[in-house]
Amino acid sequence: MPELNILKGPDGKATALGDDICQFLHSSPLPAIDDSVSSDEQIAAARSLIKPWRGSQVESALWLVVGELDRSHSVSQNDSSAEGSFWHGIMHRREGDFSNAKY
Repeated sequence: MPELNILKGPDGKATALGDDICQFLHSSPLPAIDDSVSSDEQIAAARSLIKPWRGSQVESALWLVVGELDRSHSVSQNDSSAEGSFWHGIMHRREGDFSNAKY
């Protein structure tokens, strides 16, 4: 996976997401731009990392990483913030529904 510098603060340490999520993102293969889903092992890992982030944009993003578009959609659609709309749009782009990703 490409270097994700956004996950590290200026001091080189993990951001508020924590080392566990940063490590998961660094070690996960890039998701396919289709309807494929990751391995059961990756989904289980994401599920365990999501627990403290239920209902948040982090949860929506982690579901996207493992290809669980329906789960990501459920979370992002319930977030009325601009960031929630961002993740909602990204999810629709991943599924190929570009007209629904415009807003």
